[in-house]
Amino acid sequence: MASSLLDSLMQQLESRGAIDQIAGKLGVEPAKANSAVSAGIPAILAGLAKNAKDPAGASALANALDKDHDGSVLDDDAYFDAYEEKQGEKILGHVFGNQAPAVESQVSALGGLDASQGTELLKMLAPLIMGFLGKEKSSGGLDVSALSQILGGGGSGGLQLPGGLAEILGGLGGSSSASASSATSGKASSGGLGAILGKLFGKK
Repeated sequence: MASSLLDSLMQQLESRGAIDQIAGKLGVEPAKANSAVSAGIPAILAGLAKNAKDPAGASALANALDKDHDGSVLDDDAYFDAYEEKQGEKILGHVFGNQAPAVESQVSALGGLDASQGTELLKMLAPLIMGFLGKEKSSGGLDVSALSQILGGGGSGGLQLPGGLAEILGGLGGSSSASASSATSGKASSGGLGAILGKLFGKK
């Protein structure tokens, strides 16, 4: 279940050649873009989970998904040609607050990008992830109020973040040994991401 949901998310991006388009926008090889995306996606999810820990934050997220993120962005073939940087920047500001520069720096390092490339990547990813969450919420597959508990529950079911991001985002990434292992490989743990997506989008 978990792996199929992760595959579904990645297939939506891959079917439109998202990794290649991201690589082209950043001026890097697709493999490097893929590594950075593998760090950026769980970082944004963890930031959302941290905000949803507060009932007011969960309510604000639910309202934002209902109002502005219906998932249509995932079907926009011209998204990468005309994406709005200000929209991505606004989302990242709400998600990370004053931690945004540190998160952007760490994602850049994990993906082998420079600082400006890492920032641009996260601005591109943020609306796509919000659209994905909004689509899942509208279909009944996402319980926003449980977001923080699901992602930050710890153990094998918790979100496993690449090295450094767990510390920046308040320890939502599980054990330090898992973070260190991911840091060594320079990539996000696909098993950890798949597990949290399985719990996040699994219908109850």
